[in-house]
Amino acid sequence: MFIQRLLELFETRASALGIEVERVDWHQMDLTNRDVSGLMIQYPDTEGNVVDYGELIAEAHANGTLVVCATDLMALTVLRPPGEFQADITVGSSQRFGIPMGYGGPHAGFFSCKHQFMRLMPGRMIGVTRDARGNDAYRLALQTREQHIRRDKATSNICTAQVLYILTLYKV
Repeated sequence: MFIQRLLELFETRASALGIEVERVDWHQMDLTNRDVSGLMIQYPDTEGNVVDYGELIAEAHANGTLVVCATDLMALTVLRPPGEFQADITVGSSQRFGIPMGYGGPHAGFFSCKHQFMRLMPGRMIGVTRDARGNDAYRLALQTREQHIRRDKATSNICTAQVLYILTLYKV
């Protein structure tokens, strides 16, 4: 089962792009001889059920179908991460960690994917490296996706800064 607001958001965005969305109970899903471009699953579901989607995802991949897993970041502190059962993309919100919504935002979401999709990801990617003194340093990764290098093919132009929450760490 999906969280209703996620279904409504997904269906609204898909309809604007002319994408047909079909709601199907995963127990009754049969991808054999079907032209399905993507499958979205909720982990855990709205009733808290923890489902092993491994077989379903294997069937989807055998059919050439990509799998997106909407998940609860806090639940992943104790559950298997979706990457372990081969989800292609994982999405969710960090709002569960107590960040007040403030009239609709801001709050940070997360988006992860398999390596083969990294260059297609929207937004900026920050990597960790070491400086000359051996200290951790953060830097922009895959900068060819950035506006200042390839403006016509940039994927970083959707970002919204969430740095105010990071700055609160310095007050602690």
